[in-house]
Amino acid sequence: MSAADDQSNLRSPPGESASGAVYVRWGHHSCPSSSELVYTGSAAGTSWDDSGGGVNQLCLSQSPVYDSPVAGVSGQRSFVHGMDYLIYDFPHLQSKKDHDVPCAVCLAPARVAKLIIPGTNVCPSNGWTREYGGYLMSNKINSLHRRTMHICVDRAMQGIPRTAGVPSGNKRDALYLVEGRCSSGGGIPCGPYVDGYELTCAVCTK
Repeated sequence: MSAADDQSNLRSPPGESASGAVYVRWGHHSCPSSSELVYTGSAAGTSWDDSGGGVNQLCLSQSPVYDSPVAGVSGQRSFVHGMDYLIYDFPHLQSKKDHDVPCAVCLAPARVAKLIIPGTNVCPSNGWTREYGGYLMSNKINSLHRRTMHICVDRAMQGIPRTAGVPSGNKRDALYLVEGRCSSGGGIPCGPYVDGYELTCAVCTK
């Protein structure tokens, strides 16, 4: 099957509309009841110690289709690796440490806007629907680690079952919780924010 043939399978049947807001539900195999599942995948990204490669996390298809591949690992390529949770000193999610990260691409029908709000796990009250709430996560701050995008990982965090207890060194990309660092002299304000608290997030559609 060619890539073009595979794409044709994703088209809506005649008379059906695929309009709506599309988002990734990070950390979960399925979509909320308010949305339709487009596909289930596995989170992947560039290794934390590579200086090149993409900065964004990918929801990688579980049904790959190749087009004229060349066998063998080439030094003239960019690489993506599996991604796992590295969660320390946070009892609520401690059991998910070293699990690989699932993801689901979801379609919210009849909605046209998507909003990811960092710092809160609730959505605006004027007609927005909360698809899910969770924790802000990214690669950690370290001179040996590269920068990544911040993503919103579902609070009902799931892992890929076969990956339980597999050391993170086999996966090469990781998600850490994000803390807010506030200041009374400018920057993120202390008062509404608490220095060192883990930040939440919400994915909203309208």
